[in-house]
Formats: sequence, C-alpha cells, structure tokens
Amino acid sequence: MDHGKKSIGASSVSGPSTPLRGPQVAQPSRVVGAWLLIAWAVASIGISVALFATAIGNTSRVSRVKNHGIETVASVTLCRGNLGGSGSTLASYTCSGRYVIGGNHYVSVIGGLGTFTQTGTIVPVIADPKDLAVIETVMVAKSGHVGVISYAVPAVLFVTGLGFGAMGIMMRQRRVDQDISEDNR
Repeated sequence: MDHGKKSIGASSVSGPSTPLRGPQVAQPSRVVGAWLLIAWAVASIGISVALFATAIGNTSRVSRVKNHGIETVASVTLCRGNLGGSGSTLASYTCSGRYVIGGNHYVSVIGGLGTFTQTGTIVPVIADPKDLAVIETVMVAKSGHVGVISYAVPAVLFVTGLGFGAMGIMMRQRRVDQDISEDNR
C-alpha cells in the first residue's frame, strides 16, 4: 500500500552523516570521570600524608620509650577477652593495670600484655615519658620497632594518588582542547 508516497527512514538514507549545527554537548561521562579521578587523587594523597604522619609519630614514640622510658611496675586490675573475627573465638586479652610515677597514680591499658593475667599480678612496664598514661611491658618496649610497611603503604598510596591525579588532569585537559578546537572550526 504504497499510494505513491516514499517514506524516508534511517535505512533508506545512504552516505556519510553530518553532525547537526550548534553547540556540541559535552560528554558527561568523560567530564565526570576526570573529576572523579582528581577527587580520588586528592583523597589518596591526603590519606597518605596522614598515614606518613602517623608512622613518623609511632617511630618517634617507639624510640622515645625504648631510650628514655620510665620503668616501673603495674598491678593488673582487669583482663578482658577479645573475640576474633568470627565473634566466637577468643583471640587475645586486653589488660589494665594500676601504677605510680612521681607520686601520681595511673590506671591504663598495659600494651603488649595479650595473655590472661590474674588480677593483682605485678608486671614490669615502661611508661612513655611524653605521656605517662601510656605503658607497655618491658619486653615489648625494649624490642619495639616500626616496620617498613608503616612507610610503604602511604608511599604506594601517595604515588597512586599522583598517577590518578595526572590521569584526571590529562582527561580534563583533553576535553578542554577538544572544545577549543571545535570552537575554532
């Protein structure tokens, strides 16, 4: 039932298609992708700086306690069990102790004491001279060190952040260059 009329559809048009005149519409996925990469980079670099600062602080604390810590004894006041990842298995203990330094009384968690210890047991500890409320067992304090991993993770995160930032900036710049070249046509 042709009735002499020809219909023009997508299948009947042949030859190269030409774009419509007017301003080009930005490809939102590329623009959003570039900004997401830049945001990810800023977050990665910020987190890596915070992790570096934490690693430096821990290294300083370990060195300070090891070389200038104040040795004393603590009387265990409480030991509580810590559950493992499944929530059904006992993994370790967190014990608190009472001790005296310079006439001042403290009650604090005893770092490095991960096994059950009876209440009243006397444990040799070393206090951080900068923060007397922080104590560790002598064995842990004397053997303490900050591993390379404490610096490796922030370094990898920082380099990754720089890479993502560079990619995001390049994507954004490529889009700006495309917009300029299209405007000059």
